Amino acid sequence: MLEVSIPQNTHARQTTSCLHQVKTAAMPAIMGVPASAAIYRATGASPYPSPTDTALPPSIEPLHINLRDSTPATILPISALNQIPRSLSDFLCAQMNDEIDAGDTYPMLEPFPEDAFAAYWFANFVAVMVEGHDVGSLEDLKKKDAGAEKWENRVLGTFYIKPNYTGRSSHVCNAGFLVTRKARGRGVGVRLGEAYVRWAPELVSFSFYVVGRAAGLCCVFWLLTGACAL
Repeated sequence: MLEVSIPQNTHARQTTSCLHQVKTAAMPAIMGVPASAAIYRATGASPYPSPTDTALPPSIEPLHINLRDSTPATILPISALNQIPRSLSDFLCAQMNDEIDAGDTYPMLEPFPEDAFAAYWFANFVAVMVEGHDVGSLEDLKKKDAGAEKWENRVLGTFYIKPNYTGRSSHVCNAGFLVTRKARGRGVGVRLGEAYVRWAPELVSFSFYVVGRAAGLCCVFWLLTGACAL
C-alpha cells in the first residue's frame, strides 16, 4: 500500500511530485476494522465534526459542478447521519457491498449490514454527489427521499473524511471514495476528488492511500484531480 501526505493548509498543487513523496505505510485500523470505534479530531482550530458538535467551517458548503458530459451535479457536505434520509444510507450500503464483492479496492471480506455501514461511513464528514442543481441544501435532499431503490437514478457518488489516528495526530485524515454503478465512466470520481482536495485542508491534513488491485488507477485519479503532479 502507498501513502502520499500533504501538510495541513498547504494547497495540493504545491506538491512537486507524487512519486517523490510516496512511502510505504501500514494500513490504518479504521479502514481494515470497520467495527472499531470512530476516531474524532481532538486538536487544532475548530469547527470540525465531533460527537457533540456537527458544525463545519463556513467555507464548506454545497458545490454546484458539471460532469465531463456536461451533466449538472451538486456535492453536498454532511457532518451527521441524521442530516440525510436513512434510505440514502441504505442505498449507499448496497453500492458499497457490491464494491466489496468485486474485491478490487476496499479490504473488507464481508458485506456491511446497513446499520454497520451507516456507523462506518457517516462517522465524521461525508460528501454525497447528486445529479442536478436543484438540491442546494440537505433539507432539499430530504425532500427528494423516495426510498432506497429510487436513489439509483439520482445519487452519483460519495466520499468520507475521517482521522487516521487519535490524539495529537488526529488532524491527519483518511478518505474513502465510492462512485455508484450507473454513474461510472462520467468523471464523477475526479469531481469528488477535487472536492476532497478543496475541503480536506479545512478539516484535517491530507493523507492519500492507494490500495488493492486498482492502485495504478488510483495514482492516475489523483493526478487528474490536481492533487499532485509528475
